Amino acid sequence: MAPTKLYLKNKAARQEVKAKTMSGVRKPMDKTPCSTFAKEVVTVRVGPHNIGFIVHKDVLVKNSDYMKATMSKPWAGIVSINDHDPVVFNIYVQYLYTGKIFSMSSITAPPTPHLGTTVISEEDEWALLIDLYRLGDYLLDFKFINTIADAMVEKWRADHQFPIGYAAKVYEGSVSGCPLRKLIVDFHVHLGLGKHIDHGSLDTGEGTAEFVIDLVREFYASKGAIWEKDAVEPWDTDPCRYHVHSGKCLTGFCRYRDHLATSSKL
Repeated sequence: MAPTKLYLKNKAARQEVKAKTMSGVRKPMDKTPCSTFAKEVVTVRVGPHNIGFIVHKDVLVKNSDYMKATMSKPWAGIVSINDHDPVVFNIYVQYLYTGKIFSMSSITAPPTPHLGTTVISEEDEWALLIDLYRLGDYLLDFKFINTIADAMVEKWRADHQFPIGYAAKVYEGSVSGCPLRKLIVDFHVHLGLGKHIDHGSLDTGEGTAEFVIDLVREFYASKGAIWEKDAVEPWDTDPCRYHVHSGKCLTGFCRYRDHLATSSKL
């Protein structure tokens, strides 16, 4: 006997049921991060000690323009990334297969001596997220770095502690116009020098000239709004300002825009 299917006449009810189902254990077959585990694998050697990672080729090249370019020409099946931390790359591989960023500290996390130390404090997570962003930038995986930007905003909302002391780290490893610079500047202007000015939260000892110039520009652009009571932070009104997009925000590329579009249909 064929299974019966209840028909919900109300469109909103159907959308709600579908949304709840999609968030469960079952997922559509075409949404898997790796279509089959029988495909070709690649060895990626990371860090000064050449720690090896075995990753499916189609997973690596899906969103990384760097990996696509590397594997589009004759090669020996091994990719070397010497200037990045194996711990950071390990989290990137976890993301490739799960779509999640495993950066939060955990007292129950198993030790990984072959990769080095793991995150041990909430403060360390900021440095880790910045390193993840820089890795994504190196690999030209824009979907990943957009996800890292989202993770930083998510961390602020959860901990209510923004990254103090990381301006130099961000500016030394990025170029003008980098969205991560914008996020760090906004943290300092809209939190550090706005609502939290009494806590002395400016990176006074390590701000590069570019950082200071960007701070002044954002102060001017805010037109004093940061001093207003209950002022809305920019990441709440326009989270896409911290994302990398080629022109118009692409469907299926930005999690926030996809979420807003889905919510508007319910």
